[in-house]
Amino acid sequence: MRTLAYPLVITTFSEKECTEIMKPVLQAALSRSGIVRSLPRILIYSPRVCFGLELPNLYASHGFDKLERLVKYGISANDETGNLIRFNMEMAKLELGTNGPLCTNDFEIWGPLASPTWLSFLWKFLWTTRITL
Repeated sequence: MRTLAYPLVITTFSEKECTEIMKPVLQAALSRSGIVRSLPRILIYSPRVCFGLELPNLYASHGFDKLERLVKYGISANDETGNLIRFNMEMAKLELGTNGPLCTNDFEIWGPLASPTWLSFLWKFLWTTRITL
């Protein structure tokens, strides 16, 4: 699972694409573990206290990795990654003609107008999961 997670920070997979990536992995892993392959996915990703298997959700990991990078590097003026993140934010605001923090704008309205970038993926993830910064 870690092998899949390492390159996720630089990708922009949708939730559907993450599900398709995980499908063969889960089929093989569940089968080899003696668990029925048709087990509802909600139980696969649920915590053990809810009688789930507590496997990490690839899409959630994908989004939280990006959020972690934004928080860690986004404010760092002396870091190249931070500079790129801030540049990407400014370009997105310029492209959309908006002012203020980008991620506070309604993604349903503004998101389709934005170019598909690392930041627009993160914005969509934050909007759909109702996470505010």
